[in-house]
Amino acid sequence: FFFLMIRRPPRSTQSRSSAASDVYKRQLALSFYIILYNILNVHSIIRWGLEHGRYSFRPGERGSFYNYYSYNIGGQLYTLDDLEHGLMRENHPHSQGSQSSERFSQNDPRRKYVLPKKDPRIHFALNCGARSCPPINVYTPEKLDKQLDLASRSFISQEVEVNSSNDGNGLTLKASKIFDWYKKDFGSDDNQVATFIAKYLPNQKSELIRKSQSQGNPIRFEFKDYDWEINI
Repeated sequence: FFFLMIRRPPRSTQSRSSAASDVYKRQLALSFYIILYNILNVHSIIRWGLEHGRYSFRPGERGSFYNYYSYNIGGQLYTLDDLEHGLMRENHPHSQGSQSSERFSQNDPRRKYVLPKKDPRIHFALNCGARSCPPINVYTPEKLDKQLDLASRSFISQEVEVNSSNDGNGLTLKASKIFDWYKKDFGSDDNQVATFIAKYLPNQKSELIRKSQSQGNPIRFEFKDYDWEINI
């Protein structure tokens, strides 16, 4: 039923311009995918604990966990990785996996529900159940842009440290591993990633980044250890 709504806007949006209607349909789809991901993740962790007698992962188990459980939606199965990398990340392969091809093949019927342009802010809305993950929130199509900005600002302001480099030349940003794993979602190089981060930092920190960039000073990244302990 939901996927029919994506392809045919509800009556309240029929009078919108074509462009506005397309934007609304994308917001409707993305807000649904985010909520669905977070629900499936919590449900999967609970099922995992009941089936394995523990709410923890042994070496090698976490990677397969994101393809272990699925929901049947419209007659098609979607795992956590299908939702994140297939639908929300423009059908890209997992950032840390060996898979080099697209998530959904040309003949996969799920391919038609892939969002045409990935929004890097989803990384601050998706909760994988670990302590270092962003918190779970509610997202709605009408307020999605503001809600994703708020989620990004909250996560980045807490997780990113801006420090002078040890050699006194430029800055070092100590950031979440999310910016390492999904670097290409935020920019093509460190400078572009820093520009993205600066938009969501408090003014004093963001100004340090902009000043360093304007002076042509290097910006380096260090990444924090990710706490994978389950936290739901």
